[in-house]
Amino acid sequence: MKHYSKSKGFTLVELTIVIVVVGILITYVVLMWPDKSIELDTQAAQLASDIRYVQSLSMSHNNNTATNNLYLYRLDLSNSNQYQILDGSGNPIKYPPGSSTTIVSLGNGISMSNNRTSYLVFDGTGTPYYSQTASGTGNKATQNMTITLSSPGVSNVRLRVYRYTGLVEKI
Repeated sequence: MKHYSKSKGFTLVELTIVIVVVGILITYVVLMWPDKSIELDTQAAQLASDIRYVQSLSMSHNNNTATNNLYLYRLDLSNSNQYQILDGSGNPIKYPPGSSTTIVSLGNGISMSNNRTSYLVFDGTGTPYYSQTASGTGNKATQNMTITLSSPGVSNVRLRVYRYTGLVEKI
């Protein structure tokens, strides 16, 4: 009678467990890997949303002219790595509402620039104004504003704020 010896290989169960564990590890690493293009797009979407929020703050106070600076909310774009929302007197407001912070920092390695001004101001009708100071009206927008977000090794993302309506879109 022939006697078969046990082979010294791996069983199907052992191979399956190893493949499942390696698959889980690869999935975790891929999900945690920082993808700058996704981060840049997300930051642009957040900035566009925040611009719309500032516009809605000004419009919700039902102030139809730019003569009363009290309700002219503005977005401070003077820093290339962060921005903040200011009230009509130039005081920072807490954002998001209910939080303790007033500054929105851009992601690591992301910088911002624009072709118009340090402060984007909205009146009660939602019309954009450009200002170089933290308080006061500034000048009514005569040209569209382009805000560029950039990060090394990734294509820039640009937002446009239209001069008459304050519409914000990714271009």
